[in-house]
Amino acid sequence: MKFAHEELGILGPDALLSHSTDLTGEEIEICRRTDTRIVHNPSAIASIQGRCPVTELIDAGVTVMLGSDGVAPDRSYDMFRHLFQAMRYHRFYFRDPSVLPPGKALEMVTIDAARGAGHGEGPRVARGRQEGGRDPHRHVQAAPLSVQHARLSRRVLRNGNDVDTVIVNGDILMEGRRVRTVNEAEVLDLAQRETDAALRRTKLEHLLAIPERFWGVTKGLPSRVRARRPNEEAGPRAHVPLRELPS
Repeated sequence: MKFAHEELGILGPDALLSHSTDLTGEEIEICRRTDTRIVHNPSAIASIQGRCPVTELIDAGVTVMLGSDGVAPDRSYDMFRHLFQAMRYHRFYFRDPSVLPPGKALEMVTIDAARGAGHGEGPRVARGRQEGGRDPHRHVQAAPLSVQHARLSRRVLRNGNDVDTVIVNGDILMEGRRVRTVNEAEVLDLAQRETDAALRRTKLEHLLAIPERFWGVTKGLPSRVRARRPNEEAGPRAHVPLRELPS
């Protein structure tokens, strides 16, 4: 981070830094001073190998938004899922269930994301707004509704499949779970064809097979391990299956 700022001069309001794990206090201050924006991907492997100090960045005045890190096999573009993951991730870290409340998490995918992408404040999330009338799309996950903050929490902690209607700038893009602007079947077919073609070109079709150490074990095939920085304390002890411990 310091090198990117002092030597390369690439940080600033137009810089979006993904993952940003294990930042130091000095690096957080650099982000604040340069107004560099951070994209936190709580469901990514990078968030297993290190922690993005989201709450510390936000408290310092840095704009932090949530991302999905693409469509890797173990995640999706369902931002409700990443909202839930982010909240639990940082609450577990601090052992505190009050960290990153639902309202702030929702801002990270709305007004903070709009600001980070250069769209100003973007959509507003009304604070203290009272809901009236009957919800025509009540879902078992969101019922029964009681106090106001619980109503918001239940709506934040749903999943993408619960979304019925999407309106952007007054235009209805999806209604009754049907997208109006594109042919969904054609898009899905095109995506599958291009994926198959990419795997053929790169000769990576073997990755479609179920790997060894997939069933019946508590540790699968090893992935790349991030090297620790100089003087960095060791993280949690590596997981070793019981059957592999020395006798």
